[in-house]
Amino acid sequence: MKKIFAFALAALALTAVSCSKEAGKQETATVEKTFVVNAPVEQNGEGSRSYLEGTKTILWSASDEINVIAATTGNQYTFTLTDGAGKASASFSGEIAEADAEETVFYALYPNLPIKTADLANGKISLNSAIADTQKAVKNGYDPAFGIMTAVAQDGAFTFRHGMAYFKIQVGCEGVYAVRVETSNARFGGRPVYAAETGATSSIESATGRTKATIKSESGPLEKDAVYYIPVTVKASNLETLTVTYFYDEDLTASASLETNAKSKVKLAEGQIYNLGCPPISNDPQILADDVTVNADVTRIEVPCTLVNPIEDGLVTAYVDPTYENTLDILSWEGGESSVIILCDANTDTENAKSTRIVLAYVDTEQEKAVATDTVVVTQKKASAASSHVYTIYAESKSSIVQTADGEEGGDYFTSKGTACASFTAGDTGNYNVASFNIGGTDYVSGIKLDSNGGVQFTTSATATTTVQFWFARRKNGDDSAKIMMVEGDWSSSTKTVELATPFGTAGDSGEIELKPGTQYSIVRSNKEQALILVVVTES
Repeated sequence: MKKIFAFALAALALTAVSCSKEAGKQETATVEKTFVVNAPVEQNGEGSRSYLEGTKTILWSASDEINVIAATTGNQYTFTLTDGAGKASASFSGEIAEADAEETVFYALYPNLPIKTADLANGKISLNSAIADTQKAVKNGYDPAFGIMTAVAQDGAFTFRHGMAYFKIQVGCEGVYAVRVETSNARFGGRPVYAAETGATSSIESATGRTKATIKSESGPLEKDAVYYIPVTVKASNLETLTVTYFYDEDLTASASLETNAKSKVKLAEGQIYNLGCPPISNDPQILADDVTVNADVTRIEVPCTLVNPIEDGLVTAYVDPTYENTLDILSWEGGESSVIILCDANTDTENAKSTRIVLAYVDTEQEKAVATDTVVVTQKKASAASSHVYTIYAESKSSIVQTADGEEGGDYFTSKGTACASFTAGDTGNYNVASFNIGGTDYVSGIKLDSNGGVQFTTSATATTTVQFWFARRKNGDDSAKIMMVEGDWSSSTKTVELATPFGTAGDSGEIELKPGTQYSIVRSNKEQALILVVVTES
């Protein structure tokens, strides 16, 4: 069967299928039978598209075969096109048992795939096995082995209807070897089951995990700007977010993806085409970063970056955008693998913030050139007229982490990694052994949960005298090795400043610890889970 959009269905080499069906035949006399077979037309007045977009109809090919099923016995027969190649209506002939030749009801399936005979008793045409996840990419068409259609004989003729939906996509980049469409809630593969009398999809069996459909080139990359169709099974619920992925090598290891909500309210239907357009999904390296704002006394500003399609020997560096009025007192730069550090003077101006716009450059150090850039604004807040500051961080009972700066909520002095909160639970062998801890006259009923991925981080003022005091609790009785520690540096630093333990059911108190100016500190666990109840940093 061929479609008028510049492709013809190749002969389906289904030797195994034919053998299995022949083995099930009775050794009885056979007769030749011929059916008129019509390509799909408008379906039941439902307005379903009966042909693929941009074409007038579907035409049969000289090598086409269909599976003809006798409704009463369930016997299956291979029928081959004998007349009408290149037309929408053709003749298919095959040998059939004499007993079945008198049958008045026949079903047909294209392509020539075997079905589960037992399911016919329940009025269903069920494929014998699930269709594969990966299809052959066909320019201006689709893999004929996946273009499933069904039909019921009426007056010696079959009129087919589509059993699959189709995604249409125009490849927007060079060097793409495969395209994948994936969703979180629908099933694009599996074993379709159709209602025998109508051909409508009844269910999709063996569909668990089959949320993706992939078309792959059999020789070289797909043609840029060419159109390809991806047949998928039909599920009753609406689609959610779709992810379209381009693969840039034959092994399907190098890839780039794009999420789209364009079809999020679409309910797939047989014979319908859903145009995904021409997504320009690039495999080129990208560097992405957000604007950064810090307090006036911060002199080491880190600008973290997200790298898309990173390269070997890549390095992030930066320079000041010459078109921007730079007011930040920059001393030097430190480049890195996924961030850049700006070293600058503190802002002592109590009237004005200071800022700069920098161009982040992702550099291929081997070729000594930038392969991607992004632009961000870095702002240093104006200095406060106050001579001292007090910063706190703690967990509220509603399981949200709260920061205050000089008694007002909304501070940004601390960074919390892993924002899960732990609620205190009473019980001799339970968690924490109390319902709350009273610190300085305030009851705290939750703490910041410090597990292997959690912690609190901050950087001290470059000019003030800074101290820290924190309270913490051990989660479980018997975990005598449970400790909390403060390190100088980031989360993974081994430069230990303090390491403390606390009895079960008691709030541990670090006492007041004097810190170095302009230095990064992290409070993390050293062993077993901990709850960090309250952290107070005082600058004077």
